[in-house]
Amino acid sequence: MDAVNNICLQENLGGFGVDNNYNVGFGDFFMPNEVPDQQSPNGDSDGSARETTTQNTSAKKRKAAAAGGMDDGLVDMLGKMHDATNDRLQCLASRIGYEFDLTKARKEVFDLVEVVPGQSIRQQFAVCGFILHKVECLDFFMGLHETVKEEYVLMVLEQLSPK
Repeated sequence: MDAVNNICLQENLGGFGVDNNYNVGFGDFFMPNEVPDQQSPNGDSDGSARETTTQNTSAKKRKAAAAGGMDDGLVDMLGKMHDATNDRLQCLASRIGYEFDLTKARKEVFDLVEVVPGQSIRQQFAVCGFILHKVECLDFFMGLHETVKEEYVLMVLEQLSPK
């Protein structure tokens, strides 16, 4: 037994001291790489709270970045829908405006045709029907000078009259 005690004294194996009492050391409770952090005066550990906060912050940043990508996609989608809606509304507005212009032009055509002397009301309707039948004819007639419109009406009457 003396040999064992001598070895224990030399190497202090297992924490036994000279009087065979177990000496508890700080290293007995923790692995060498698991030594706890020192306490600050406020009672918080110096590094662990900062590391946890940093880890939480970086996790939040990753989630925010991922959500930000989704937000960008949502904003892009809504922007495209907005542009498409504006295009549709513009198309509808131009159609409404065009139809309004056609209605106005129809009224103007009759006013211009009735001024030509020597026509019956039926001839005026026939000429207006011919001019208004095709948009191209209407555009052509409305683009003519006032002095030439009378001649155009007479020409249409010649084409429509039975031979």
